[in-house]
Amino acid sequence: MAAIGLSVVCVDVSAANLASLERRYADLVARRALVPVQADLTELPLEDGSVGGVFCMEVLEHIEDDRRALAEMHRILVPAGLCVLTTPNREAPLPLVERLGLQSVHDVAGPECHVRPGYRRAELQALLTDAGFEVASLGGIGGPLYRLTSGIVSLVHLAYRRARGQRAWTWADVELELGSPFFRLYGVVFPLLLGLARLDPPDRWEKSSLLAVAVRPG
Repeated sequence: MAAIGLSVVCVDVSAANLASLERRYADLVARRALVPVQADLTELPLEDGSVGGVFCMEVLEHIEDDRRALAEMHRILVPAGLCVLTTPNREAPLPLVERLGLQSVHDVAGPECHVRPGYRRAELQALLTDAGFEVASLGGIGGPLYRLTSGIVSLVHLAYRRARGQRAWTWADVELELGSPFFRLYGVVFPLLLGLARLDPPDRWEKSSLLAVAVRPG
């Protein structure tokens, strides 16, 4: 988004993740087209009505006070600004790692921990409405083939981290290892898995994640 001329603010609680962002996009950060900000979503250091759109992808399930987080997103949006968010769908089958009873990074204390398993459609609709949003659409992404492929990836990644003695990791850890044989091999296999996941037939099974598009009235 920054590369096509938009001004982007990237908020993360992890200093390591933001440092990774600065390394990968040093030119955009230097030009202030991409601004890394370390903050919690429940207390954003941004002014009222200062952004035109908010993207919150697979984050809300990590935050204890989800109502305050949504209130903050509403506060910083301009009138008629869009909020696009995804979160795990509680009405979908459990991910493979959870069905096998294995502990993942989402079970370890820290920013990657899930404080709730996700939301039902009605719950997410109500939360957005209570925060002052008008919900334009509420659908889903990721059917059974997506669950299969993402489950395989999660199991392999979990085994890799266990072999390295890591109980938790962040995106910064992944970025630092992109040149390793493991991740080079993954780079070859990923397009095949992505192609398989895209064969999911639409609207036949409950989707893995909810995708909501909401508007701040104005």
